[in-house]
Amino acid sequence: MHLMYAFGDVPNPAPDSVGVMEEIVIEYVLDLCQTALRRMPSKTRLQVDDLRWALRHEADAKELGRLEELLFLHEEIKRARAEFDVDNGM
Repeated sequence: MHLMYAFGDVPNPAPDSVGVMEEIVIEYVLDLCQTALRRMPSKTRLQVDDLRWALRHEADAKELGRLEELLFLHEEIKRARAEFDVDNGM
């Protein structure tokens, strides 16, 4: 529901719209994970590189770019927290 609002929908979308969107997102994530697991069928846990591999096709370039952006921001936040902890420890 919040994701739909963030992308321009009304604050309280219809429950059936939320249900359809939830089904679409779940199906996409499951397909992505299954594709990523095909890289190494013996693995039981996904790694970031597996997701990169699954998104390597040109059609998924936008999603791969977003993944890289989120990973970069994650590292930036970790560095900022570490600096904040060091500064507060003195």
